[in-house]
Amino acid sequence: MENYVWPGNVRQLQHMMERLTILAPGGRIDEEAVREAIEAMQPHDRGGETLADTEAEQIRRVLSATGQQEPRRQDPGH
Repeated sequence: MENYVWPGNVRQLQHMMERLTILAPGGRIDEEAVREAIEAMQPHDRGGETLADTEAEQIRRVLSATGQQEPRRQDPGH
């Protein structure tokens, strides 16, 4: 955490800690979780990815982190 620039300053740190607290498996925040949270805050060039794609990926991450499964979607044609 000391090596990260924190362009958003205290507010960005607060958001990261909130994210870690919510997503921490078993309520434990370890070094790997912090590293992943910092990486998730880094801007990524996602090319043609849409907002819906980004939202769907974030939902999958949260479900995975909390041990839940993504609900199955029904085929709209049936």
